[in-house]
Amino acid sequence: MIVDPNACFTLEEAQDLVAEHAPNSYYTEHYRQMEDDYLPHLCALLDRHVPGRALEIGPGWGTMALWLASRGWDVTVVDSVDVGHFMTQELLDFSGVQYVRENIEEPSAGLLGLGTYSLVVMTQVIPHLRWRPTCAIRNCRALMADGGLFVTTALDCVCYPGLQPPHGTDWRSIPEWEEGIERPNFTEAMEMCMYSAATLKGLLGQAFGKVNVWRAEGSTCLFGVCRH
Repeated sequence: MIVDPNACFTLEEAQDLVAEHAPNSYYTEHYRQMEDDYLPHLCALLDRHVPGRALEIGPGWGTMALWLASRGWDVTVVDSVDVGHFMTQELLDFSGVQYVRENIEEPSAGLLGLGTYSLVVMTQVIPHLRWRPTCAIRNCRALMADGGLFVTTALDCVCYPGLQPPHGTDWRSIPEWEEGIERPNFTEAMEMCMYSAATLKGLLGQAFGKVNVWRAEGSTCLFGVCRH
């Protein structure tokens, strides 16, 4: 690990470093403001836990990965895009984070060889999944060590009444992954489905027995926390 594990970056310090390494200005002009809606709550939650092996699915520009690495976590990230699309090689080299390109949505995703993790994080990813998200959730559970923690977030549909994704608020209507079938792609819709606290809890309950879902005060995002 290149980042000093005693550095303990604040969220703002991690964001500043990510901005320095971002491949374009989108992070500074747009994405960082969206992070401010939910990452302070996530950092407060994770700051209570003893560092171990952490896996982040869909790391975006790498803010949480860098923040976790600076606090002693051994961090691996998984994304379906090449290095440089969001996280740059320079940031990976600086942070010591391992990058794996895989699609968490597919049952055949080559992830089990990565071992297991005491923490699996997947923020702001579930609404964007093109296949029915049950497979992705089960893949996440399979990557968790005994007693491990899974944390996810999604926009609360109550806070975004203007968003009308192709599948509304019914994740069960999203097609299941099927080999040989082209991945659904709605070029005008970033979200496939929106979630309420009840529907997010119902989805997470497909893979986890212990599920807690809430919306943090001052945030427009739902938080879901599950135990292996």
